[in-house]
Amino acid sequence: QYRRACLKALNSDLTEEVKYMDTFADENPKNYQIWQHRRVIVAMIGDGSREKEFCEKIFEEDAKNYHAWAHRQ
Repeated sequence: QYRRACLKALNSDLTEEVKYMDTFADENPKNYQIWQHRRVIVAMIGDGSREKEFCEKIFEEDAKNYHAWAHRQ
């Protein structure tokens, strides 16, 4: 929450934050906090158009990744 508050206060480019989060999700695809942060940032942007493609990439590694499936909904 603190990071999101800072990003908002600094009027940061949230699309860049999503790209930054891609690297963490690739390394730790089952980390709940990464997916929660990503979900909130995408909601703040208001454009989830790249999320389906991103989830498909995660599913190639592990088709049973619960967090990716929940995020995709």
